[in-house]
Parts: sequence; C-alpha cells; structure tokens
Amino acid sequence: MSALRFKQGVARRFERAAEFVRGMFDFPLAFEPAFAGVPGAYLPREKPAPCDTHVMKFNTGPLQPQRSSAGRIARWEALEVLPPGQSPSDKNQVSCRDAQVAVSALRKPLTSSHEYLTYEAVKLTSTLYPILDQYLLHLVSGANAEDFIFSPGEEMESICHGDRGRITGMTRADFSALVAGKDSSSGVTGTVFQWASSLWNWLTGGGDSDALNRPYFAHFIDLVQSGEGGLSILDGGLRFQSALTRLELYWNIASSYLTKEDRPRAFCALGHALHLIQDLHVPAHVHNDIHGPTIILGKLDSLEVWCGNPDYQDIRRSPDEPNIRIWNSKPLAPPVPDSSWTYEDIESRLRAFALKIAFRSQCFRSVDVEGTADTQKTTGKLTDAECFHQAGVLVPWAIVDSAQFLANFLDYHKRLYGINLTA
Repeated sequence: MSALRFKQGVARRFERAAEFVRGMFDFPLAFEPAFAGVPGAYLPREKPAPCDTHVMKFNTGPLQPQRSSAGRIARWEALEVLPPGQSPSDKNQVSCRDAQVAVSALRKPLTSSHEYLTYEAVKLTSTLYPILDQYLLHLVSGANAEDFIFSPGEEMESICHGDRGRITGMTRADFSALVAGKDSSSGVTGTVFQWASSLWNWLTGGGDSDALNRPYFAHFIDLVQSGEGGLSILDGGLRFQSALTRLELYWNIASSYLTKEDRPRAFCALGHALHLIQDLHVPAHVHNDIHGPTIILGKLDSLEVWCGNPDYQDIRRSPDEPNIRIWNSKPLAPPVPDSSWTYEDIESRLRAFALKIAFRSQCFRSVDVEGTADTQKTTGKLTDAECFHQAGVLVPWAIVDSAQFLANFLDYHKRLYGINLTA
C-alpha cells in the first residue's frame, strides 16, 4: 500500500469517527484530532463473553505513604508548595522540585487514571490560571485520596442512608462494627461484608482491615432506580450518598478553605471533586452497577480495568503507558469560564453540570446494565474494541469537564469574592 493510499484510508476512518461522535453528542470541533487513527468508530454488535468474577479493585493508584508530601496533603495537611528557586524553611513547605517528583510518583502506577486525568485537566486550564501549576500536587493528591480518605470529620455512616444502621435489620452499632472490620453478630449480611473485606486485605497484602470503610461507595448517580440518588445494593437494604451530593460537599469545602486563604486544603478538596466528576464518565457509575467483590458487589468494570492496562496494540505508544493515555489534552481547547454560575443558583448549576455528564455516559452499557443507545443493548464483559471506542468518547470528555469545573470554580470566586488566581 502506498503512503498516499494509507493516508487517505486514515483520513476516511477519521471522518467516520468524527461524524459518529458528532451525531451522538454534538462534540465541539476541538475534539476531532483526538480521534485521529481510530480504526472506524463503531461499537461491536456481537454478543460479549460472560464476565469473569473478581475481587474489589478501583481505578486509582495506591494511597501515598503517610509522611510523604502527597500523603500529608491527602490527609488534609496544609502543605505549601514553594515557587521555583525557593527552599523550604519549615516542615509545612515543600520545594517545587520535590512537588514535581511527588506528582510523577502519583502518576506512575498503571491504575492512576484519576491522577492522569487531573494532570491533563490542569494542563488544559493553567493557560487561564497559571497558579494551578503551583497546586498541581494538591489537585492530583486529592484526586488520588478520594478513593481512600473521607472529607474532614466524615465517617462511613455519613455517606449511608437508612433509619436503622444502614443495612436492613442492623443497628447503627452493628454497622459501625461491620465496616470497621470488628466482630459483629449481624447475621448473613455482616458475615459476607466481613468476608469480602478480609479477602481483599489478604489478596492485596494490605495493612488495612477496613477496606469497605471507604468513600468510593458514594461515587455513583443512579438515574433509574432512585432518580438522582446514589448506589443502592442488597435490594435497597444498603444505600449510599450520590456523587452529586458529594460534589456539592466538596465545592463547599473548597470554597470555605479558599475564602479563608487556606489554598493548600482548597485545592486538595478540588482534587476530590475532580475525582467525582471523572467517575461520572464511567458508565457503571451512572447505572447503579457496583463493581467489586462477587456475591454482593458484582464484578470488575471492564472499562476501568481496560484503561489501566497497557495492552491495546492498535495505537503505538510506550509499553509502560496504560491505555487511558492514548488520549490527552493536546488537541483540546481550553475551557471558557461560565459566568452564569452565581451564588443564588450554584446548587442547580452543579446539579445540571453533573447530570449532563451522567446522561451522556448512560448512553453506553456497563458489564451488568444496558446503555440507552441502540447499539448498547447487551450485557456482559466488554471486548477490548468496545472499551477503546467507549474511552475514545468518554476520556476526552473527562479531561474537558474536569478543566471546565476548575475554570468555573476559580472564575466564580473571582467574581463573587474578589479572589484573583489568574496570576
């Protein structure tokens, strides 16, 4: 095949990809280069293979050691990153160089999808707000920590709903003992939760005895069974706070810290918020499709696993780069701050922002739930080709929506509170 014919073939494939995407979601033209080289943007119609059973795994890197810079920020310490050329004078400061090393460590694991998306979103937004570069470590650390660490003063009970102990037939004390990994006489449900937590701890070699006592259960919006509620399992016996409620929480936390001139904690809270926004680009998170230990928590999500694997061969890249990094912020347009976000309607604006993402993601199917698009009416494990085409739509949007959220937050506080972070 001649070089000209090859280029023409690639161009035709790109045209079909762009036409498909524009037809589904009305993409801005800035997205088109991100699809260059896509071998035909179609979603396979063949029946997928049954999904294998797995234990709990979530698509973020490991929590950093407690005394590392990233670990201290993740645990809500007000650690300030100094400008280039300045050296730390006390324990609450870190040099710019050390912060860069810490960010690299956060992004290194193959599963560091949230860290990668946050990094790319900051690159896209820092042309408008250069100060984001100074607080990149806080944003990435916050995005990493959201799977592991609650907001200040928050506990597992804070994200659960129910009149009695959160699980049908359990008292509050029973549930607290259960998620803390302590002995409980709460019956079969308690036994299963105990078993799942212990199994996860044994398989990973981790030191935590409360792997189920984590905020990642509040990263869902269930648009079908509970309207805009959160994850619901065990036939509604166990229900969690929705990602929408949690996004509002972190907006308020970040706003409170920023108006008190506590920038380190403000940007850490924004990192938590970005994690939530990014999770809404995963179809399983908007289908009430929990993915974790079998029996009560289903199976691993195909898309999340695929994003963290370095095995998709159709696109050339370094073998240690996970699949999610096929897409980046280079071809994307920087966000334009939305000045319509005002104090009087901020809750409705946040709600509309999150639901727009959720409805878009809901078009695609997950392992156990059909999507709303006509080509997404099957269930079962997704093929690599399906994951590639889902990610080709959802990953660029995750970067853009994360960048847009940052721009809107900073513009909002400039307009309402006079906090100018453009320099």
